[in-house]
Amino acid sequence: MFGLISPQQVRTLPLIQNLGKVTHVYGAIVESSGPDVFVGELVEIQSLGRNESIRAEVIGIRNDRVIMMLFDHAKGIRFGSEVRGTGRTIDTPVGNALIGRILNGVGDAIDGRELYCHTRAEYASSPINPIDRSTTKELLSTGVKVIDGIVPLGVGQRVGLFAGSGVGKSTLLSMMARGMASDINVIALIGERGREVTEFIEEHMSDEVLSKSILVVATSDSSALMRKHAAQTATIIAEHFREQGKKVSLFFDSLTRYAMALREIGLSLSEPPTARGYTPSVFSTLPGILERGGCLKNGGAISAVYSVLVEGDDVNDPIADYVRSILDGHIVLDRKMAEAGTYPPVSVLKSESRLKSRVCSDSHKACIAAFRGQMAELEDNKDMLSLGAYKHGTNEVLDHALRNRTGLLDFIRQQESDSVPFDEVMKRLHASVENRHV
Repeated sequence: MFGLISPQQVRTLPLIQNLGKVTHVYGAIVESSGPDVFVGELVEIQSLGRNESIRAEVIGIRNDRVIMMLFDHAKGIRFGSEVRGTGRTIDTPVGNALIGRILNGVGDAIDGRELYCHTRAEYASSPINPIDRSTTKELLSTGVKVIDGIVPLGVGQRVGLFAGSGVGKSTLLSMMARGMASDINVIALIGERGREVTEFIEEHMSDEVLSKSILVVATSDSSALMRKHAAQTATIIAEHFREQGKKVSLFFDSLTRYAMALREIGLSLSEPPTARGYTPSVFSTLPGILERGGCLKNGGAISAVYSVLVEGDDVNDPIADYVRSILDGHIVLDRKMAEAGTYPPVSVLKSESRLKSRVCSDSHKACIAAFRGQMAELEDNKDMLSLGAYKHGTNEVLDHALRNRTGLLDFIRQQESDSVPFDEVMKRLHASVENRHV
């Protein structure tokens, strides 16, 4: 007597094909009558004159139509083209074979070498159990003076790097990637210009850093679906190494362009646009990526740095404001400082680490307070100082800040190629607030 066969088993039998027919094509969106698929399933569409089928993903079901988005262009698809369901979702390779490699948004190698990796992981849909997390208590050295000294980070912290275009986000990220103490770097370049990928590797990454890094790339000319999956692929790879107890540094450049890809997908599904055209699904999806960082009780940790491109240098635009409310800190880059030649142009008064009280010593916190206090005095009185209306001796704190001004700015400044050990950072920080030379 034969046992019952489940629908899933029937679907995967090799002699049965789950097929549908294309009814509409517009842009990267394809609609079809059938097949019997689920949201998130990988499908293959017959292409006229091409040896390979075109891959797409089911992003919605409306009335009696299946809505799919292409990973590539729609060339070769016609009315009636066959659509075949695969019964599986997109997955990505994970493991040590990825170290030192460059991947596209779905985990395929694009560096011209074969990728031999037999372990694969599906995109996780359930959030991490909060009970499995551990608290951040260990200081994370980045090699960047102004960050380690004034905006100190902890192992497993998630921080945003906020700046307008052309201020130096990518360069600062590369400095942090070189100097950050970690076992593995996972770097996601999402929606960036194509030339920046080569520049990032050749100009900003040493052989030593590349030997412990994995790059996931989806440039601005990639489809919205590929840009979306690049973020998920990078996060899954980072999670794999964290589960092995490793300290992982995850860098996103940029989170805003990931949100733009989500907006593009949402608008194609006729979601109502809200603030600046972003759809509701953008704001419900972002926490699913951002909350995957942090420390686990097995000792593994993902320390994540997400660059956020603010439109018109407005740090309160919808994405920047929403992301800042989720992350554990924010580093703000100032365009005026960059134009004045101060690099990295970190605004210490607008930047904050929410975990500094956990990872800093009392003397370190006292130096941070003194440094920020002196910078605040200079900022509050800059108009009076520029007019020459201030009389020395009127404000003792301001007088001290004026004597220290050169030392304060020198502490912020750092050459792109430099990486400063933490002990040296603390020595220079004490000297800057006390107006001493090191």
